Amino acid sequence: MKELHCSDNNLSALDVSGLTALKTLWCYDNDFTTQVLDALYCTLPQRQSAENAMLCLLENESSPNHPTVQATNGSNATDKNWKILFDENNNSIMTTGTYECFSINMNRWVAFTVKNGVNVHLDLMLMALRSECKVAPL
Repeated sequence: MKELHCSDNNLSALDVSGLTALKTLWCYDNDFTTQVLDALYCTLPQRQSAENAMLCLLENESSPNHPTVQATNGSNATDKNWKILFDENNNSIMTTGTYECFSINMNRWVAFTVKNGVNVHLDLMLMALRSECKVAPL
């Protein structure tokens, strides 16, 4: 699916994580919270800038959801080359939120060097409720 129109509903959540071909999303005038919109930005597929992916969250500047949208972190969408727009004039929406989709805590990683062809065996123990582990070649 390349385009989804679900405006003027009473949706309280929207998951587009499986829509990898999506390029246009019209979903203004729903019951989204700032947290739901931030989560939506995080599930948008990565686009190339030439694809002109558009996300319309407000019908116009006087929409009642305007403060909700402004409180999101739109850079999570724009970093994936999505434009967050008003419907009536295709004007960009300025956002002020700070929510981050996912970040790796680079203060909690281990680097090691292995000779080519040598097997590596790791035993990891989870010490916290949530932990990230990333192994990358040097």
